[in-house]
Amino acid sequence: MKTIFYILSVLVIAAAGYFTWSNQKKIEHQIEVFEQTRQTKVDVQNTIAETNQKLEDTEDALEKARTLKAELEAKKKNEEAKYVQLQKELEEYEAEIETHDARLAQLQKVQDEIQQVLDQIDIPWAQVPGEIEKLKEELKQKRDDRDQLVKLVEKLGEELETKQDELSRLDERLGGIREKIILNAKEGKITAVNMDFGFVVVNLGEKNSNITPRSDLLVMRGGRLIARLEPSSVEPMQTVCDLDLDDLTPGVRIQPGDRVILEESSGA
Repeated sequence: MKTIFYILSVLVIAAAGYFTWSNQKKIEHQIEVFEQTRQTKVDVQNTIAETNQKLEDTEDALEKARTLKAELEAKKKNEEAKYVQLQKELEEYEAEIETHDARLAQLQKVQDEIQQVLDQIDIPWAQVPGEIEKLKEELKQKRDDRDQLVKLVEKLGEELETKQDELSRLDERLGGIREKIILNAKEGKITAVNMDFGFVVVNLGEKNSNITPRSDLLVMRGGRLIARLEPSSVEPMQTVCDLDLDDLTPGVRIQPGDRVILEESSGA
């Protein structure tokens, strides 16, 4: 009985020792895993810290690069603007140079023409100043003559303007007279002349009704007044006027066909 108990005790002790050893191994393994995990975590944290630092450094570098890029772009635009301005100024300078060249060519041409004229002048050089003074005097005389002509032209212009004003007034007056004649006068013709009995017959057609014994009739030929008549008998279609030689233009005789104008009438 004791032997069995002893054996069981040994088995129990052995089992307890085995479990103790087994648990110790597990604990040691867990401790080792924990240490590895903690080290890994530390390594990861260190890596993250390094990565974040590198990221911050990269962002700083990127920001600096962006700033530098913006500065370079602004500088580029500024240089391009300067280039455009310089190109414009260069074109202006080139145009100005071309203008000066053309001017110089023109001046050279004038100089050549002057030299040709001088070559044709057979005057000693010592006499040139005297000739110049002589030409100046002639030029002065020509200018004086021109000024006198200008004054004369101005005077004639004023006189012409005065004459034109007077002519305009005469035209207006003549126009008024013509208008008065057109408005008041009636026109007809001499149809018969009897010098023996001293009368003429005037036919004014339908206008004969405007004639009265106090009307004055003007006898015209070629636009000239040759006689003045007074009606002695007024009929519907004709008028008889006494012929007074004192009313005739000297050397002129009234003839059939002469124009007759009614100068004024009693109804005027």
